[in-house]
Amino acid sequence: MNDELNQHLTDSDIQHLSFIKAFQSLLNESIEPESKEIRDTKLACEALKFQIRDILERINALDVLNDNISVISICEHDVDLPLRRYIEQCKKPWLKDKLTIALMGHLKTGKTSAMNCYFGEDFPTSTEEATALATYLYYSNNPNQTASLVDKEGGVQKINSEQLQLFSLEKSFNFPFARMFSYIAKGSKHPALSDMTFIDTPGLFSSNSEHAYTTYKVLDYCDVIFWFVDCRKSISEKEITFIKEQIGNKPVYIIFSFVDARGTTESGTHKAQEVIKQKLTEAGIAIQGYLQFGRKNSAQERFKKEFGETIESLGKDHQAVNPIHEVISLLLALQELVLSMQQDATKMMNEQKNNLEEIGNNIKGATRSVQSAFSSVGDRFSNMIDTLDNRCANVTFCTGGAYNTLRSNVSQLASSLQSIAEAWDNVDYSIIAQYGTLSANIERLDDIIKRLDAINSDINNILNKFKS
Repeated sequence: MNDELNQHLTDSDIQHLSFIKAFQSLLNESIEPESKEIRDTKLACEALKFQIRDILERINALDVLNDNISVISICEHDVDLPLRRYIEQCKKPWLKDKLTIALMGHLKTGKTSAMNCYFGEDFPTSTEEATALATYLYYSNNPNQTASLVDKEGGVQKINSEQLQLFSLEKSFNFPFARMFSYIAKGSKHPALSDMTFIDTPGLFSSNSEHAYTTYKVLDYCDVIFWFVDCRKSISEKEITFIKEQIGNKPVYIIFSFVDARGTTESGTHKAQEVIKQKLTEAGIAIQGYLQFGRKNSAQERFKKEFGETIESLGKDHQAVNPIHEVISLLLALQELVLSMQQDATKMMNEQKNNLEEIGNNIKGATRSVQSAFSSVGDRFSNMIDTLDNRCANVTFCTGGAYNTLRSNVSQLASSLQSIAEAWDNVDYSIIAQYGTLSANIERLDDIIKRLDAINSDINNILNKFKS
């Protein structure tokens, strides 16, 4: 029965079945789950992101930030990105304090072949699309040549050299590895890896966007990009747009691949490279250097020499990135801003309190004149009532001294009423309005100072956690 079945199977069918069997065997092997320490780190970073975003929103609510400053942009670039990189360094210790170099470019441009060539590795390659997962090569003693396969949940599984060959899109018949796994990592004692880590990425613009997505994720924590271009096909507008919009200020080197492919000539290859260089220049993309990679021994020896010199120079100039220091720097900058704002608000409030006191004294002087005039009117009325009660109560007509007294009081009353009118005329109502405005401003500044004090306290609490 099996012989009869085999007669109807093509070589492709047999290869497919062989892959399925080997892959099933791999899946049945043990997996080490993601550690509690990593899970706790993720939760702590999420909490920290929320706290810093809240601080930024509260500062922004005080309407003191420049209109060109975006809280969302600050959170993404100065908080989320460094913390994502920190989490990656915790998950991948070989990234910490290391220059991280990514090999990127269009699919089928020789990225994996170049890494195999320089480091003496045997990662799966193909004339078709091959790399399915981001592959890290880092410094480590690895006598058994094993690699770590990491799944989407952070679980780690050791695989041998033969199993590593399964992770080729061509040999696996385009199996969707990226749905199940995140990356592959392998240690090597190559001396160039002592202070750097390399990442071979899946080709961009693949028909399978899931594989290319892992390349986008690598951008968060790599320092230098080596971009591969098949000089037989030039560089596409999609690639130029990607470099401009996604890579940003990271140093970019171009590696021209297939420089000695069948059907090419030295002059033709040189002309193609010049055209590519011109396109990059016109796009405003700064390229740090150009290298060449081919299949012949002479081209590969030249590549190893020039590539080695280039990464050695990069290693000397590199300063290790500490993501937590970036977050602390942001917090210290925010604290400096908050304290400066608090100082300015306190100074302004004290000045306005002095102005308020001066205006208050002026208003009191004006009101004293009015009060004095009203008091005089009151006295006149009291005198008139006293005269009427004591001297005119039992007579039909008030004459003589009583009359003269009443007449004098009425005259003085008219004078006092005139004084009231003049006193009111002398009151500056704009000063009273200014007094009210200053009082409101002082209350507003006092509220701002209290809110700034609370923000500063929260910043200190975060900084103290880092110290401990």
